[in-house]
Amino acid sequence: MNRLGKYVARGAAIVVCAALTACGGSNSPDSPSTTAITTPTGGTTPSASPTTLSASVSSLALAVYAPVTNTALTGNPRTITFTNTGSAAVVDLAFSISPALPTGASTSTTCGSTLAVASSCTVTIAPGNTPSAAVGDLSATPLVLSASGSNATAVNVAVSILGYGSVYQSGYVFAIDDTTATTGSVGGTVLQESDTPSSTEWSNTATELDVLSLTDGAGNTSTIVNALGTLSGYAAPVCSQVGDGGYSDWYLPAIDELDGGTQSAFTILGPLGIPAATDGAYYWSSTEYSADPTIMADAVLVTDISTANVLSGALSKSDSLTVRCARAITTP
Repeated sequence: MNRLGKYVARGAAIVVCAALTACGGSNSPDSPSTTAITTPTGGTTPSASPTTLSASVSSLALAVYAPVTNTALTGNPRTITFTNTGSAAVVDLAFSISPALPTGASTSTTCGSTLAVASSCTVTIAPGNTPSAAVGDLSATPLVLSASGSNATAVNVAVSILGYGSVYQSGYVFAIDDTTATTGSVGGTVLQESDTPSSTEWSNTATELDVLSLTDGAGNTSTIVNALGTLSGYAAPVCSQVGDGGYSDWYLPAIDELDGGTQSAFTILGPLGIPAATDGAYYWSSTEYSADPTIMADAVLVTDISTANVLSGALSKSDSLTVRCARAITTP
């Protein structure tokens, strides 16, 4: 254990938030449970023959606007396109979001009260600094944006505004990529909600696998699994077998995904009160120790997760350590 070299302590709490209010939304207890999105009205109501609406996405994840917390949290507005796919104009077109938008967000729309056949219009959501569900809420559910007409069945889009510590796709959000196309969801990474059931070795063979990436845990894991076998029981293959939330793309994080990067799970989540690790436990990363990759790999000792008091360094691959997996946010 004396091979642990780098001491990292970060005591400042990280508070992140996001929202949508321009439609009168609020996260206060007295706010309405549904937010209406106003569309222009007026003119003669067309004949209400049945027709259909479609949405460009079934779900949309956005990032909070909190650049002071981390420059990655840019809160880019994101747009949903609604299209009349039927054979008659949509009349009395209306939108609502339920539950109500949290304070700080806004919405805008190019839609009117009618939508001609084969025509499209958009609703844009601009987050604020409050997420749509409380940090660490394991029972969090998305907001629902609903579009309908008097002659068209409602089409729904699940909307989530994410900050650090938000629970999304079966994990705690610790990294966000808000540079993705604004017609779809943000990217990012989530940490498994709990440790894997038992400690395990990184491997028990003195072999260099050339997995030296500090940031690409998914790539490292793929290489390790190909070399050691899916069912070998070692740390990275264990993550590749995790099925939390029905997802099959869990991996063993690279060292900077746990500690030392600009968006690292232990240092981001711990001060938020998220149970991201067990105090006193050593955690494997998927990164081999660059100075001796044949027999050693990078690991993290968690002294106090609540203050991000962690030590990262290298240990023998044959040591049995704790494992906590991660996965990239995906579009359904």
